[in-house]
Amino acid sequence: MKAKALLDLKKNKQNLIIFFSAVIILFSFPLYDKFTKNYINESLKSSLITYALARSLNAGISVIKNSSIEAGAFVSGNVALGEVVDPINDAVERFSTLLTNALWVLGSEKVLYELSKLWGFVILILILAFLNIFINSSILKRLILILLFLRIYMPVSALIFHYLEKSYFIPQINQNLNIIKYTAQNNTLNSSSINKIKKEVKYYLQNSDKIIFSLLNIAAIFITKLIISILIIPLLFLYILHKIKLE
Repeated sequence: MKAKALLDLKKNKQNLIIFFSAVIILFSFPLYDKFTKNYINESLKSSLITYALARSLNAGISVIKNSSIEAGAFVSGNVALGEVVDPINDAVERFSTLLTNALWVLGSEKVLYELSKLWGFVILILILAFLNIFINSSILKRLILILLFLRIYMPVSALIFHYLEKSYFIPQINQNLNIIKYTAQNNTLNSSSINKIKKEVKYYLQNSDKIIFSLLNIAAIFITKLIISILIIPLLFLYILHKIKLE
């Protein structure tokens, strides 16, 4: 009997801790909402700029390929000048696909974040947390913790990525993006003359490794960000949730 009373006391204490934790989290995290909103908007803006540069580079390569075909330009034998830039073109296409997926993820995170800020969402958590004081249910507790995670997910991600981007991601992206920007801005064909085509293709031949390497570096950074955002942080939360004893 005494053991049962102690167990009930422990459960009631746990329920109260969950309730007050929910209250503290829900009323403290709005302080980070402005910071989080700025982070999301800046991330979308940066991704869109990178995507636009990649597409402009792709457009320039397409012009070279089409112009070389129309002009009947060849390097030697049957190898058209346009075929020389195919490796870069393929790399840009794959890079654009990756950026498109990254933009979809960022857009989804923004929608999820905006939903988590709604007062209806906040009130639902508070109601469930209050009911949890009187209804001892591990399922209810886990549901509350999951909803709390959805509320704090973007603010926590924003804080983590603010540090990572400032110290590593942004300098690396800008360094590699400068190469793509220079190529896109300075290698746009205005004519279909053989000499002009050869000049542009020569540039791509001499700098193809550098261009592809820059695309790969930026792609690796975006993949790393996606892995941290949609895999590592949620898995870490699930691990913590699994370790918390809610029985």
